[in-house]
Parts: sequence; structure tokens; C-alpha cells
Amino acid sequence: MTFTVDQLNRILGFSMSDEQLAAVTADLDIPLLVVAGAGSGKTTVMAARVLWAVGTQQCAPDEIVGLTFTKKAAGELGSRIRQLLEKLFDDYPPVGFDGEPGSPLVSTYHAFAHQFVAEHGLRIGVEPGARLLSETESLQEAYRVVVNTEYPLTGVGLAPVKLAEVVVKLDQQLSEHLATPLALREHDQALIDRVSGLDKALKDDRAAADTAAKRIQLSYLVEEYRQAKHAHDVVDFADVLRLGHRLSRRSDVQEIVHDRIRMTLLDEYQDTSVVQAEMLAPLIGEQGSVTAVGDPLQAIYSWRGAGANAMADFGQHFGDQQGKPPLVLPLSTSHRSGINVLNVANDVAEPMRAQSGQVVTLRPAPDGPQGPRRDGVRAALFETYREELDWVGCRIAEQIDVGTDPSRIAVLCRVTSDFAAVLEELHSRGIPAAVSGAEGLLAQPEVTDVVCMLQVLNDPTDNPAMLRILMGPRMRIGPRDLALLGVRATAIARKSRLSRPPQAKDGDASGAVDFTESIRGTDPADLVSLAEAVDDLGPRDEYPYSDEALVRLTGLSRELAELRSASSLPLPDLVSRVIASTGLDVEARLEAYTATQFNANPPQRGIAAIQALHELVNAAERSMEDRTLGGFLNWISVIRRVNRDPQFEVPAPVGAVQVMTVHKAKGLEWDVVVVPFLSQSVFPSTKARSKWTTNMRELPHPLRGDRDSLPSFVGFGTKAHKIFGDGMREANADEERRLGYVAMTRPTRLLLASGHWWGPTQSKQRGPSELLHAVRDRCLEPSAVDPWIAESQFQSNPVSGIGGPSSWPPNLESLGRDRRLAASELVREAMRAEADRVSPPAAASLTDFEQEVLRDWDVDIEMLIAERSFRGASAELELPRTLSASDFMAAYVDRSGFLARKARPMPQKPSRAALRGTRFHSWVEGHLGQRPLFEELPGASDDELFTEEEMVDLRHGFLQTAYAERAAFAVEVPFSIVLDGLVLKGRIDAVYRDGDRWEMVDWKTNVAATADPMQLAIYRHAWSQLMNVPLADISGVFVYVRSSEVVRYDDLPDLAQINLAGEGDLR
Repeated sequence: MTFTVDQLNRILGFSMSDEQLAAVTADLDIPLLVVAGAGSGKTTVMAARVLWAVGTQQCAPDEIVGLTFTKKAAGELGSRIRQLLEKLFDDYPPVGFDGEPGSPLVSTYHAFAHQFVAEHGLRIGVEPGARLLSETESLQEAYRVVVNTEYPLTGVGLAPVKLAEVVVKLDQQLSEHLATPLALREHDQALIDRVSGLDKALKDDRAAADTAAKRIQLSYLVEEYRQAKHAHDVVDFADVLRLGHRLSRRSDVQEIVHDRIRMTLLDEYQDTSVVQAEMLAPLIGEQGSVTAVGDPLQAIYSWRGAGANAMADFGQHFGDQQGKPPLVLPLSTSHRSGINVLNVANDVAEPMRAQSGQVVTLRPAPDGPQGPRRDGVRAALFETYREELDWVGCRIAEQIDVGTDPSRIAVLCRVTSDFAAVLEELHSRGIPAAVSGAEGLLAQPEVTDVVCMLQVLNDPTDNPAMLRILMGPRMRIGPRDLALLGVRATAIARKSRLSRPPQAKDGDASGAVDFTESIRGTDPADLVSLAEAVDDLGPRDEYPYSDEALVRLTGLSRELAELRSASSLPLPDLVSRVIASTGLDVEARLEAYTATQFNANPPQRGIAAIQALHELVNAAERSMEDRTLGGFLNWISVIRRVNRDPQFEVPAPVGAVQVMTVHKAKGLEWDVVVVPFLSQSVFPSTKARSKWTTNMRELPHPLRGDRDSLPSFVGFGTKAHKIFGDGMREANADEERRLGYVAMTRPTRLLLASGHWWGPTQSKQRGPSELLHAVRDRCLEPSAVDPWIAESQFQSNPVSGIGGPSSWPPNLESLGRDRRLAASELVREAMRAEADRVSPPAAASLTDFEQEVLRDWDVDIEMLIAERSFRGASAELELPRTLSASDFMAAYVDRSGFLARKARPMPQKPSRAALRGTRFHSWVEGHLGQRPLFEELPGASDDELFTEEEMVDLRHGFLQTAYAERAAFAVEVPFSIVLDGLVLKGRIDAVYRDGDRWEMVDWKTNVAATADPMQLAIYRHAWSQLMNVPLADISGVFVYVRSSEVVRYDDLPDLAQINLAGEGDLR
């Protein structure tokens, strides 16, 4: 039977457009590049192309490989393909398949490469058991190389931790672009030789030669780093790609892979690197089919090794490999946005359309008889940053008032430093808002202060972190005292005193001193440490600090000493100690309390940030192999550097406005999207891209695989450097435009864009950027421009010194000072009342023995009273703002006991039941075909707690249930929902779909079938919010795998009726 387009459409549930159908049914023997505009349904097209290939019997399901960049994307694509294939084999089974048809492999690029190297690595001397390093572990391995190297490093000028980061980055770049350390040395030595041969070398020429000399030294460290990894049988992601490329060139390996893989799908192709493309091309071979899908306008990761020219080079890699020119097809119909938003996006893309013939012009889908639906576009331009924030909060409040779900609203910022101000504005209006991901949390000021303290504890030479502590609102050390401290630090480093402290500049009545002058000329190898200067302030006559600074610096020294003595504590305990020592928790709770007492909006952001930090630390400790402070800080460094969480995803709470960077928003959509701060130099950013001629971290362009798309540095002298600099600025401008295009194509209903003339601290005007002008030009009605300050009436910043970026703790001189003083007076009154209590009369004359017994009784009674008071008080404690599903269940059963345990946490004995559940869940994921390829088994070292016989029993019991044969819609689904002001987080074991019905399934490995259905009620509520599915269409199931018993609940409790805010248990 011939598989037809009509049958294809019936399985899909809709009729594809002509563009989609052309891409789906294109000849598999011709390399296909699909240029898919934002919102054009690329995932559907890829899944449908697999369906068409299998339905027309051109390949079997297990001969298909799909690759993308994230686990989330791989899970979504894999789930979609499995659903369609299941319908195909049920409704129109292709002939020629005996037994089970198998499943396609859908994976990330890195996971596929790792599996490939693990299977064939012995052919090039790589052990099959070589462990894959996380990015944090890579930094630690490089650090060991740096501190133990015998290679003489001169003039590099970096502390070991920073130098390790540079070594890892340079190693990654060499691998990504198939260059060797030797080739790097040869290139840089040639540059040095050319500069030395110039009759007159200018300053910029000498700087380029100096950078090249430093990079040559780094190349030797890269070689040592690679040797160390090989000796320890470990590899990192850069090695996996480099070794995979070597293997892909072997004919014996190619023959094996060609027999297994008939069809390959490459998702987000614009983000692929040169080494990924060149590794995959020979593996696909002449007889294989390749389909790449991407959008050149969404190539926004050049700083992570993805060249902007990847789409244009597709034919070079795959067309040449197969000897056939590739077929390029567009997907230009957006099923996400309406005509007004798409007009803005097309205007933003116009400059890039002239550069590339692959850029598509987006057009809306005809949704009804009236033609394309129309969406909203609004723009505004304000005098100040503060006024713009007020407008953002007001517009979002309006959208919520008219019924928009807060979780369907997003605020997309160019940089994370704007998060705190946005969150503060929204929270002040009572609007639930959350930062998506770990990197956003780390940008909040409370968390930054804690991290800075941890950095100083870990590395006393981390002067930037120390400066933040010293200059922050808690210490408030002024410029003159900072300069004195810098002089003292220099003196300690040099083992000698400077002749005199720095003086204020002539005519400067403020007494301010340029702090940089106090440490200029110091050899970085001397490791100038401000922390050491804080511990040893020096003689008062030589270092005349102000009285206020002396008190604060002395207190800080004691604080650091106490924290250093606690540095061996487990990571969560150490972080708690830092928070308590700095008083951040008290500041947050006092500010919230006083605001409530005096009828002000309670600023909950500080409390929420601290609680979220605790959760992040606990999650990081569970996922990291190195659970030390250094390991945690390296992990944070990776998050900040790559702008994402490398080891686990932090799901955003449902029911809250999402605040995130534009980079993180790629691939997502919301009903309403706010893009603020579209001001000149902010977004698009005019920050210059790092140049390889001045930055030793950067690989020279001539050695990069994407060099043809990058600016060239030709010759020397002023003109050559200017041309190169201009080219780098233009390349940065192009990427910023692409980033703007991503931001403008996220909304489905309304786009709100704004900017300002004056930032919180800037001395120069900003004004509207080209992106804001693009939005304003497409506002169809005058009322949509609300307001627009065409020219600023101020010549200097009207808010300079008045407000600014959110700081923490709140300034004592802030508007909340009266509330804080009133609160402190309440404390004094309570203390006076306690002091005025009447003391009991003295005891009668007793013997010494009797008095000793009486004292013992007094001690016991006081302890019992304190214990009773504590237990009674625990019932008055508030539930944490964030609860895991298991915590919620504990509070649901026994709220007072749960709060008591939270207030006085005790170490837990290793749980055999927990280990049993973990191992079984891991096995089920693999059985259902959705387990990550290279996930280590948690608790693998605890085998003495759990026997293999028990595992066999669990597997056998599971296989007797109907769920063993059904395809799961999704497994291990993370969720985060907001319920009555509380955030509930957890994971759903498995989700099954039967038509319009959904089943939330939880595997139970315990013997007794006594699980509380409230757990399933939580999962039902979460899935309803995640998928916008009515609660009535969702049921819950407990599967007791030991006995194969299945208990189904179609009528689950309603979470909205649970007493979350009141006292007592939650029942």
C-alpha cells in the first residue's frame, strides 16, 4: 500500500502548507537545508519528514538519527516523532517490518559524539571507559595543570584560577576549529617576527605581538592539559568533538556507521560549529540522507563557537560530500505571531537580508476568513530609567487585569544586571515574577554579595569580589580609604612599605583618590590581596583611615576570620553561615516585616532570592562531583560564562511573569512580551567584541574554520588596526540585530518595547536605539506610542545620585529608614519589658548538696521550657516560599512537625528505599527510551544498601503492567507552579496520553499500597498549568511495581481548597 499525503495529514491532525509539504516530501537522496523562520513549525516539519520517510518505506525508524543542542529540545522532538510513528503503525502500518520496528535515536550533538567516541575510540587510543568531564571538572583539571606546570610563565599576569579558565577556553576553541597548539604557535611566532621586522612598530603593533607571545605560552599549557586528561582517562566536550572528527575520517568507522544510519536530522543548524559539521558529513556519507533545519537570523551564539555562516556553508560540508548540490527550501509562514509583530521582525532583519540570500521574509498564517490575524505593537520612550520601569510594571498589570495569565508574559532583557530592578518593580505591584534559570538568580544583588564572600574565602587574591564587598552598601568604604587599603595591599605583597599614602588630586575638595593608581605597576605575580590588607591594616600613622572605615574594616576582618574557620563545613552549611554572618537574611526579613507593619508594599524579592539560593546550592551539591567550595565557584563561573546552567535546568515557576535574557528566550513564546531598555549602547549593545590581536584568550581568525565570515587583520599600522576594529564592531552589530530579531519574534499577541534617555548612573544621553525605532515605526495608531519623549529636556542626568540599580542591603538613609527605626524601637521596648520582670525570691537555706540538685533542676526546667517554646513556636512559623512536592506532602500530613524539622534540620541516615527508587527510576527511563545517554547512576557507590535481586523483582513487576508496553509522552518532567503564593517544585515520573486524556503516573517501589493521592493531585495541577489542559482531562495513577498493582484516581483533591496560608496541617 502506498503512503499518501492525505494519510500523512490525517496522522498529523491538520493539512500542511505547500512550503511544509515540499520540505517534508523532498527527495531523501538530496541534501536538504530548510531555512525556517521564527514560529514556522520546524519541529513539526522534522517529525513529519521522519513520518514520511518511514511511511514510504525509504528507511526504518531505527535507521534515523535526530540531533539538537539541548536535552529539552531533544526530548520534545523525540516525543513528537514517537507519537507520530505510533499512529502510523496503528493506522497505516508499512509493510516489510518484522517484529518491533525500533525507534529513532534523538539526542544532543554532544551526547551523540560522546557515544560515537566511546564505541570507536579504541581505534585511536581512547579508552571506552573514559569519563566525560563536566565543564566545572574541566576547569579543575586545568587548574591542577596550571599550579603544577614547570613551564616558565612570564607576563601572563593572571591568578591560577583565571589562568585555568583561559586554558580551557583556548583548548575548546582549538578543538572547535580543528587547529592544533603547534599551528597556533607557528601563527603567533610569525606575527611576532613580522612586528620585530617593522621599521617603526606602533603601539597597537607591539600590543598584538605581546598578546601573541602570551598566547604561545598558553599553547604549551593546553598541551599539558590535554596530556593530563589522557593520563587520567577523562575527556571533555571539546575532546569529544575533536576525537570524533578524527574517527569520522577512518574508512572502517564510516562503513559501520553507514550501515546503521540512513537518515539524519540536524536541528538548529545555524548554531553548529565547524568541527560538528565536519565530523557528521563523512558519517552520513554518499548514500545517507541529511536534513538540516535552521534560521540564519537566529545565529546568536558566535561567542560560544558557532559561526554566523553555518547555514551558508551547509553545501560545502554536505553537498560536496555527496557530490550533489543541496536543495534549499524556505519555511516563511509564522504560526506564532500576527502581521504587526512580523512587520517589526522583518524590518529588523532588513540589513541582514541584503547580506544573505537565505534570509526569509516572515508572513502570518491566514487564520480565518478575515485574513491574517492582527496583533498589538506598542512603543514608549522616557526621560529616565525609573520612569521606564514604572511603565513596564503598569503595562504588565493592565494585561493581568484583563485576564492574561502571568506565566504567559515575559520580560526579555539584554543583560542580567537589569533583572533586579525589573523584579523589584513587579513585586512592588504585587505581580508574581521569577527569573528563569540559575544564571538569572546569580545576577540578583543579594546572591551576588553572598557569592563574593565565598569567592574571597576561596581565593584571598580575588580583588574584584573583595571590592564589591568593600564598596557595597553594607561596608560603604569610600574612595580615599579604598586607596589606602590598596597601598597597604601593595606593601604587603612587596614585603615593603610605600613611602606615603596617596594624596587627593589638586582641586578635589572631596578628598577622593584614584584607587587604580595605588596598585598600578605591581607585578601580578606578587598576588596583591585586598583581603590580606583588611586583616592587616598597618600602622595608623602611615595609613590614616577614617574612623568609620576603621570600625567597618576591623569588623569585616573578624567576620572573614570566623567564616574561614567554617570553610570546611558542607557547602549548604557554609552558605547558610555566610548569609547569617552578613546579616542578609535579617535585612530581607526586617525590610519585609516593617513594610508590612507600616502599610507599604512588602519587598519579597530579597527573601525569595535567598531561599532560591539555598535551593540552588542544594541542587548543585547533588549534581556536582566536586562538592567543595572551589567546585561550586567553578560551577558558577561556567554558568556566568556560557549564560546557561550546564548541568541541570531550573524550571520557571508557573503563574509568574518570566524575566530572562533574550539569549535564553530563543525557541520560546508568550502571549505578551516586554522588551525594555531599547536604548542606544544598551540594546543593541555597542560593547566591542573581544579581538584576538589584543586578547590572548581568543583564537586568531586565520586559524578558525569560519574565518571567511570574520573580519581579516591585514598588515600593520594605524589603518590596519582601524579597519580590523571597524570590522569587529560591524560583526557585533550584526549579531545584536539577530538578537533583536529573536526578541521581536517571541510574542503571539502583544509586543511592548521601551527605552529611555537617561540611565541610572550614566553621564551621557542614550536615546532610542534602532530596535526601538523599528517598533515605533510599526505602531499603527498614535495611542500605541505611549509616551514618546522625542528629545530630552535635560543636559545632564536628572537622576544621577538619586536612584540607580538596586543595591543590597537597603541603604540606611533610604525612604524606609523611619520604618526601620520604628521596628528597632519595638525591639528595645520588648527588651526593657523583659528586664523589668520580677525575679523570684532567693531560695531558702539549703545544704550544698541540695543547692546543687536545685541548680540541676533549674537547668533541666529551662531546657524543657525552651524546647516546649520552640515546639510551640514552630507552629507559628511560615511555610517556606518554595516547597518540593515531597515537602508539600510532609506539611500536608503534619504541618507543625514539618516546620519543626525545617527549623532544626538533622542529618538523615542513608535511605535504602530512596536508593531503590532512584535506581528503578533510572532503569525505567532507559526502558522507555527517554533516558539521557550518559547520565551517571546516582548512588552507584552505595551498593551495600541495595541488592541486585531486589532490582530484578522490581523490573519483573513493572514488565507485568500495561505501562511497560505503552509509549510514554514524557518522563521525569520537571515542574514549578505557584499556588496561593507558594512555589511547588518537583518531577512527574511519567506522562501518558490516550486521545484527549492524560495520565500522571508515579512509580512506587515500596511494598504497601498506601501512597497518598494528594501527590497525584499536585502532578495533575502542574500538568494542567504546563500544558493548558483542563483538570477534568487528567487522572493520576500509582503503579506499585513490586506487586504490579495499578491504582487509578479519576477524582483527585482540588489543591485550591487546601489551607496553605492558615495554621495547622494542610489537610
